[in-house]
Amino acid sequence: MFLQRAEKERLVLDKALEARDLAFLEEQLARSIQRIARAMEMTSQALVVQVGLTLPQLSVLQAISKFHPATSTGLARHLCLSQSTVSGILSRLRSKKLVKGEEYSADRRVRRYRLTPRGVSLLEVAAPLLGDRILKKFRKIETYERNGVLAALRLVASFMDGNDCSLAHRVHDLPQLLVPRLNQAIIRTGSQTFGG
Repeated sequence: MFLQRAEKERLVLDKALEARDLAFLEEQLARSIQRIARAMEMTSQALVVQVGLTLPQLSVLQAISKFHPATSTGLARHLCLSQSTVSGILSRLRSKKLVKGEEYSADRRVRRYRLTPRGVSLLEVAAPLLGDRILKKFRKIETYERNGVLAALRLVASFMDGNDCSLAHRVHDLPQLLVPRLNQAIIRTGSQTFGG
């Protein structure tokens, strides 16, 4: 009888400790995401000063360069952004004369986007999406640690944005994909910096 009661008390205590630990972990998760958001905001501000683009705009330019030409649907899928977000970004990039849209001959409803010479020149001078500091540190850690960082960030991003955007088959694209997904999650949490 005494052992049963002691076991029940231990289980109650274990549950209380687990709940306290979970609350601590949730607080640390929120703080870590806030630190990432602040760092991304500073990187975005530096990018705006350097080349006049936000991180999502630069992400779209890089994707257009990679898939030259690219459709807005293909860009949205590749960057794990909504179609309306990509359309807004493309509109701003067209107004800056960095991309041009042309009708696709097979289907006039589809527009294909190409970089203009000005867009190509801008990509040549733009800093990396994540900034030099983080890339230097990221490259210094072991491969298994890099994979762990990417897996954890992909998981957190999927918690935040709710997209069913599978990245598993595009591991080589993760550095380009990671920032826009975080930006989209930050947009949804109220930051004005990454408005596209």
